[in-house]
Amino acid sequence: VLLGKCMFYNHSPEPNLLWSTNIGRGAPSEADPDSVGTAVFVAKRYIEQGEELFSSYGLEDGGRSWFEARRIPMADNVADSNITVDEMDRYRRDYCAKSVAGIGSDTYSNRIKSGNKQVYKLNVERLPVNDAPSAVAKVSITNGERVELAPALVLSREMVTGTAIAPLCFFWQELTEEHHEALLELREGGRLKVQQQGHDTQWHRRDFFSSFQDVVIFAAAGNVALIERVADSNDANCEMKIRSSGPESEGAGLVLEVIAIKDIHAGEALRLNIVPTGSKEEKLALVGILEQTGQPLSSSLQALKGHMDNDEL
Repeated sequence: VLLGKCMFYNHSPEPNLLWSTNIGRGAPSEADPDSVGTAVFVAKRYIEQGEELFSSYGLEDGGRSWFEARRIPMADNVADSNITVDEMDRYRRDYCAKSVAGIGSDTYSNRIKSGNKQVYKLNVERLPVNDAPSAVAKVSITNGERVELAPALVLSREMVTGTAIAPLCFFWQELTEEHHEALLELREGGRLKVQQQGHDTQWHRRDFFSSFQDVVIFAAAGNVALIERVADSNDANCEMKIRSSGPESEGAGLVLEVIAIKDIHAGEALRLNIVPTGSKEEKLALVGILEQTGQPLSSSLQALKGHMDNDEL
């Protein structure tokens, strides 16, 4: 599960959330081409304000096999992660995203909810009125105010090139000089690694860094990857900062901070001062995946698809 809030949920052997795809009309099909495939996390029980939200990485054994295979210790005690009601205002101010992206209330009501499958209770008022395939401001944002914080993966260019996620990534070549300086400083301090962990490394973490030109950053959670990028910085209304998520000893990744550089109205499209990335083939691959599930397309992807459709006529 990439992007959005779902990637923020930690594991617990006794989760308070349940993952489900049994919602609405399902993915588009020949019989129902206008439907939208949707997956949700729903509350398993009443959740108090200030409780951390937890999913499970394996319901059969409480997730232990997932952690053991990756040689990662699994924490069983999650009670200390809760915050008090008195702390909520500070957390909202410092950490809650002021952006929103994805399906709007109209699509939910007309292309998801009207199916025969189970539809879980949802406060439609929390959805944008219209589909927001590119991120928009959820509230009014003042110049200099933080828009969003998101964890990011550091990947190899070879791993990403030619795939559908390439247009959502930040490549070294498209990043600004300020970003380059931040990454150079992090690498010198041992806090930038192209980490790879899997069967080929026997689940040991290895650093596959070869050069800065090979570095690709992917904001796997939140809406940062869905913010429109503009080549002309005068058209931008926000900028991105690259920071470390912690000390080297913790196997730290990166944190991307988006900050407003102009006053932004609620509902206004967010625009980063970073050159758009992705080849035509990579963008068409992304279009294909989004269309398989009926997800809305951004204006730039719609234009590309329309151009390709006209070429085929």
